[in-house]
Amino acid sequence: NFYTLEGVKFPDGIKHLDLSRNFLSDLSDLPKQTINSLVVDYNHLTSLGSLSEFNSVETFSANGNKLDSLIDIVDQLIENLPKLKNLSLMNNVFSPLTMSEERYDMYRFYIINKMPSLSILDGSPITEQERSAAAQRQKEIEVVFDPEKEEGENAKKNKKGEPNLDHLPHFVKKNNSEGNRFIKNNEL
Repeated sequence: NFYTLEGVKFPDGIKHLDLSRNFLSDLSDLPKQTINSLVVDYNHLTSLGSLSEFNSVETFSANGNKLDSLIDIVDQLIENLPKLKNLSLMNNVFSPLTMSEERYDMYRFYIINKMPSLSILDGSPITEQERSAAAQRQKEIEVVFDPEKEEGENAKKNKKGEPNLDHLPHFVKKNNSEGNRFIKNNEL
């Protein structure tokens, strides 16, 4: 298991690099090679700020880390992985798995609007219908994920430092598990 990549020798010509299930807290010592697929699932990453520019990465997966700022993560991905087509960020602090269906849609719409070159997000293809819905709700989505874009009471954060979503009636706040809320009754 790796705690750091410092001094690690990678063979030349790596196209797919999977560093899953280590103890990495940053990616600053990744090899500067033509990598097409980079998987860093289940590490200890809290940000991707140490990720250097990789012009060839088309698939990036950082599931099961400690990434907590969706805005920062998306900005870092846009800056460092310009050819990204397939992205997976499940099971992080902002994890879609803990969201209501509406909040999950907003999460997807936010990323789709910011990263139009993506074709797959969290293992699900991005449809034209989804792109259209994301574009129609862009202003609302930006306020939800970047409360600084809205002024006044609604821009405040709650005790946990999360955006205040009380003014958005379509969000459901539950304390108990709802089972698999992404399966609709007509799909059972």
